[in-house]
Amino acid sequence: AGVFEEKISGEETALRPRELPERAETARVVVRHKDYFEEAVGSLKAASRTEISSRILATINKILVTAGQTVKADQPLIELDGRDLQLQRSQAQTQFDAARAAWVNAEADYKRDVPLYQKKVISRADMDRSLTSLRVAQARVNEAQQGVTKAGVLLSYTTIRAPRDGMIVDRWAEPGDTARPGVALLSLYDPASLRLEVPVMEKLAVHLKVGDPLAVHIDALNQDIQATIDEIVPQAEEASRSFLVKVRLPRLKGLPE
Repeated sequence: AGVFEEKISGEETALRPRELPERAETARVVVRHKDYFEEAVGSLKAASRTEISSRILATINKILVTAGQTVKADQPLIELDGRDLQLQRSQAQTQFDAARAAWVNAEADYKRDVPLYQKKVISRADMDRSLTSLRVAQARVNEAQQGVTKAGVLLSYTTIRAPRDGMIVDRWAEPGDTARPGVALLSLYDPASLRLEVPVMEKLAVHLKVGDPLAVHIDALNQDIQATIDEIVPQAEEASRSFLVKVRLPRLKGLPE
């Protein structure tokens, strides 16, 4: 404030360059560009994951696989108690046999009545009744056949099979449990569909796009690879303000098969 030192003049003054001694050491200043890397930690997950459940309500008799086991398409995984469905199919078959026997009799009556009607031995009304009986018998045969088919389809549901090749990663049931439609019993994933899912900070994610290459380090293999962005979830999580980036990986030896 000018108490201990003289005030600085408010007038502009030209800057005087500092003079260096004759033998002073100097260094040349060069502008260089340096790349900086931001790290984000993600998890390996399967893009193709299937939860396997029952189509019918039944007791579980056997579970033929364990978590970590590799299975083939159409391989039996779970056997359910099918005694009630076997009884239903037997009853449907009995109804079909009875309907077919009635149809055979109706067809024989119709064939016998045709020449009688042509010879005017029976009336037109009798002939119509014979034809109607035959058609009704045929309809009952068709209905009974559908019942047999339906019972057979339901019985086939007592064996739950793998929908595709893959690995069992989760098991949520045990023998003796009741399987219910829509309730997951096993989880199956395709090892060939493994990809890396990484939450990336919003300020970085906005500069990424599908198809961009990324450098990935797999800790389990201690290996660096080049991967490609497969998908970016276009909605940030409110808590972390990050976008989920899904990265497609090449097939690597050592990852789950």
